[in-house]
Amino acid sequence: MLFSFVALSSFLVAAQATALSAQRTACFTTHTGYLTSGGNDFGMGSDGMIVYPYTANNSTKIKLSLQACPQMTGYGSYNYPTQYFGRLVATETIAANQCLSVVPSASNLNILNGKLKTCGSDYLPATDQSFLYTENDFGNQLLFAGLYNCTESSGTIIDSAGNPLTATGTNLWQLQCIWDGNTSTFGLSGTWN
Repeated sequence: MLFSFVALSSFLVAAQATALSAQRTACFTTHTGYLTSGGNDFGMGSDGMIVYPYTANNSTKIKLSLQACPQMTGYGSYNYPTQYFGRLVATETIAANQCLSVVPSASNLNILNGKLKTCGSDYLPATDQSFLYTENDFGNQLLFAGLYNCTESSGTIIDSAGNPLTATGTNLWQLQCIWDGNTSTFGLSGTWN
């Protein structure tokens, strides 16, 4: 009986240590590339807002690192390496500790815009910095997972040719709930491992 109690206690301690270890796993980089959709790269304006294409409004291309975040299970299962939630951290020519964030549009509450903002937690990103990565037959795809006014993820609003539809006059990147239609995934350029 004493042996069973000791064995059970040891098992519970080991299980708790494993759970605590998983809770302390920081986000880690899986891929780095330029934010892209419709065959062109996105850019960042002087105000930190994301525009399309990068040649609009004297913007600069933005290179991002996709980071898988094992603790992000609030939106769904963590199935690394084929489907997981994470964040997009800016690299090169951008101030340190900047993440791609999605913010409500100032002109339409059903539309979202992209913006670089200070990154949140290295373990569990803020809602506005949460993205879904999926590897499937169509390639390596990203969607915004933060669920602003949505029950599912949000994607890039596209025109009839499949190109990102931007805000008139500003070229701001626009996203909306994927179930509202006329949306597509976006991605990062480069070779995926």
